[in-house]
Amino acid sequence: MKLDKLIEQIQKNGSLLSKEVLKDAFEFAKKCGSAELAYELACVVEGTARKEMEQVVLKAQQPKFCYLFARDIHGANIKAHQKVIIDKKDVEYAVEFASD
Repeated sequence: MKLDKLIEQIQKNGSLLSKEVLKDAFEFAKKCGSAELAYELACVVEGTARKEMEQVVLKAQQPKFCYLFARDIHGANIKAHQKVIIDKKDVEYAVEFASD
């Protein structure tokens, strides 16, 4: 399955997906390092799985998904996401982050 199709499936049916499908998606997110996939998965899971997806987002160093993760995911490591945004010197997401 293509990455964009997997992301679309999670956006539409995330909480309804089987544990097996979610497990495969987690492994794929870790393997490919997709910040977008990790963010979408974090939106539909909790606990350890959410923390693992946070690490994928942080490792990907993409300000957009660091901003979204910090904004949308309860319990996110705000300082770590803020650091990525500042280190990447992304003005757009720095302003958004500061505004929220």
